[in-house]
Amino acid sequence: MRAGDGLRVGLEHYPAQVIYTPGHTQGSVCLHFAALKLLVAGDTLFEGSIGRTDLPGGDYGQIIDSIQTRLLPLPDETRVLTGHGPATTIGAERRSNPFCAASEPQKPPSVKALRRLIHQRSSRKLQNVSGVCLRVADRA
Repeated sequence: MRAGDGLRVGLEHYPAQVIYTPGHTQGSVCLHFAALKLLVAGDTLFEGSIGRTDLPGGDYGQIIDSIQTRLLPLPDETRVLTGHGPATTIGAERRSNPFCAASEPQKPPSVKALRRLIHQRSSRKLQNVSGVCLRVADRA
């Protein structure tokens, strides 16, 4: 546990609990508004992906552990506001996010695997998957 973990913040009628989630950075935190069934995840968890871990202070094993032990135990209906991209829910990520399915920290996926994932999940031309921005070729 780190300083601030479990701390209550927010407004009187909308308190939030600070959840320490290292991995994207060593100081990463999420805010859980239990009464609103809402998680502000920042760059820890995205729809179908996770935050970058290739920058100084980032740690892939740590972010996977943070997600598995601190975020996935939240109720399925918890809405997740991400730092980038569309909102999602804990339940949706538990069911479909390949990074949430890891039972133990694994090495980050290859660029080939990321391209395959992008092709399967979206028709958008640019996708940010685990911090790697890839261009998906136009389909004829």
